Amino acid sequence: MSRSPRAGRSLELLTPGSIALLYFLTGAVWILFSDRLVASITPADHGALTRFQTFKGIGFIGGSALFLYWLLRLAWRQKVQSEERYRTLLDEASDGVFLVDEAGAVLDVNAKGCEMLGYARAELLATPDAMQRVPQGEADGTGPGRPGSGETLLEATRLRRRDGTLLPVEISSRLREDGLILSMVRDVSERRALEDQLRQAQKMEAVGQLTGGIAHDLNNVLATVIANADLARQAVPPSLQGVHADLIEVRRAANRGAEMIRKLLGFSRQSPLQVEPIDLAAEVDDVLETLRRLLPSNIAVERRGDDRGVGVHADRVAVEQILINLATNARDAMPGGGSLAVAVTATTPPGVAAPEGRHGWLIVRDTGTGMSEEVRARVFDPFFTTKPPSEGSGLGLPMVYGLVRQQNGAIEIASELGIGTTVTIRLPGAARAARQSHATPAHGVLPGGTETLLVVEDEPALRTAAVRILERLGYTVHDCADGEEALERLRSGITVDLVISDIMMPRRNGRELYEALRADGHPARFLYASGYGGSPEEAALAPDAPLLRKPWTADELALKVREVLEMPAAI
Repeated sequence: MSRSPRAGRSLELLTPGSIALLYFLTGAVWILFSDRLVASITPADHGALTRFQTFKGIGFIGGSALFLYWLLRLAWRQKVQSEERYRTLLDEASDGVFLVDEAGAVLDVNAKGCEMLGYARAELLATPDAMQRVPQGEADGTGPGRPGSGETLLEATRLRRRDGTLLPVEISSRLREDGLILSMVRDVSERRALEDQLRQAQKMEAVGQLTGGIAHDLNNVLATVIANADLARQAVPPSLQGVHADLIEVRRAANRGAEMIRKLLGFSRQSPLQVEPIDLAAEVDDVLETLRRLLPSNIAVERRGDDRGVGVHADRVAVEQILINLATNARDAMPGGGSLAVAVTATTPPGVAAPEGRHGWLIVRDTGTGMSEEVRARVFDPFFTTKPPSEGSGLGLPMVYGLVRQQNGAIEIASELGIGTTVTIRLPGAARAARQSHATPAHGVLPGGTETLLVVEDEPALRTAAVRILERLGYTVHDCADGEEALERLRSGITVDLVISDIMMPRRNGRELYEALRADGHPARFLYASGYGGSPEEAALAPDAPLLRKPWTADELALKVREVLEMPAAI
């Protein structure tokens, strides 16, 4: 039942002093008026007067006892209600409230504080070191900080919960007049998680910007390598088969680098993988050649299994990243050498459960130190690693797990200390195994022409290679180092049928060059070339200006140029 504000204020007046004063006044009034009343109504008989005084005294004692009971009952009710309000305020607080003594023992605590530390209230009050601080980066608990007189101490630390886990908190402590310390404790774990997510998002945005910035230059380098490899193959006589094989290997490596750059761009933008039917065995064989060169000579890389043409739905570069990460972990587990066996099969391995349907299996087995059951249970946890900080980030196997799951696959790890580790990966099967060859196809007669072209490229080596390829195809070719130089030459009166322009260039970029030419009414067709891979600049390109991705090959350049020249004129 609720009380009125006036009743509450009346109860607050019942202090020890007010109760003593009321008792004194009541007793004085009783004695003064009762004696006069007795004298006026009793005869002069001394015995009768004595008896009446006795009854009067007994009545006074009984009345005063009842009066004191009533006053004390009101005062006690006030105290209980005050404590209830105090406890309700504490228990409804969103922060933990602790009252501790000089030794750090908890004398009082609210419900939130008990919840934070995982104790029942009675158990927490009976535990001397329940409020145990563990500063960031330190393993041992320290005593509570003690604020000075009249000041508030702010502290960011961690409290050890009953189950041993650490809770990040902020503590505001104040020294009371009685020498006890009142601490307000706020759980900041959720805020820390949000801050970590924000930092991760900012980091990924920075990675994306950095990746986009360097991708252009890296793709220019790879395009130069590929273009010059094609030029060299055209110039080398067919009889020099060894040289042709070397040039094919150069081009294969450049193509693989280009794919890695595209995937790095996709990772920074969190774009989906390019899942398609591939020949898992053939892709694995390509990667194994690289692993044999990268791994130490005391680790033998073996290819096991006779299955070829194992078709799966997967991303080519993701398969390469998976194998490289697994090989890196195997290398670290075999510091004294050993063997790394890689098998590809379409048959479900013994002892492995799999759903119905077609599957492809990739099995990687090493003879390393192996893992304990505790370590094996946590290998997919991000940032978990048994290596020193300078040797491992704890992201290799989590990345493998993520890539496998993105391709609707599954991964299992079996390991035993002193024997080695076996990683079994299942990928969705494909009815037809597709094989992407990185080798240059046999050269036929590439389409050429007699038109006049203008190549605008700020990378000198790539510009020179493009000019040489196009001139060999019969075109008349002019070249410029940036958009401003190209615009000046076109306005000076030279006639060109097609402008091939990079997008990102100093002074005037490719899109600005295109807009200036269209504003001038220039009839030349336009072809962009870019290595950024999905940048906002590319999204804003005009529909009548096609895009040639870097790094391009001589075949791709020849075919794209002929395709654009045969398009209807823009104006």
